[in-house]
Amino acid sequence: MKKDVKSKRDQKQDEAWKKIPPKQGEPLTKKVGKKEWHWCEHHMAYTIHKPADCCLGKDQAIKANMQAKAAIKEEDDDSTNYVKALLASINAANDDNDK
Repeated sequence: MKKDVKSKRDQKQDEAWKKIPPKQGEPLTKKVGKKEWHWCEHHMAYTIHKPADCCLGKDQAIKANMQAKAAIKEEDDDSTNYVKALLASINAANDDNDK
C-alpha cells in the first residue's frame, strides 16, 4: 500500500507561510484563522507558543550556560597549572642557588 504523498505535499504548502520571517517593523504575532501565531526565533518559524515559552530556547540557554562554565573552568585549570609550573621553576632556581 502506497503512502498518501498528496496530503503531505498539501500540508507543506499550507504551512509554508510559517517559515517566512516577519519583515523589519512587522509585528511578531499574527492571527491566522482562529489561532494566534508568534514568531519564534529559536524555531525560525511561526509557532503557537511565545518565544519566552520555547523549550528549544531554554535548552539552548542551558547548553550555552554549561559551555560557558566549562570554558571558565578550563581557563582556571590552565591558570592553576601555569602558577604551579612557575612556582616549581622558582623553587628549582632557589635550590640551585642554595648549593
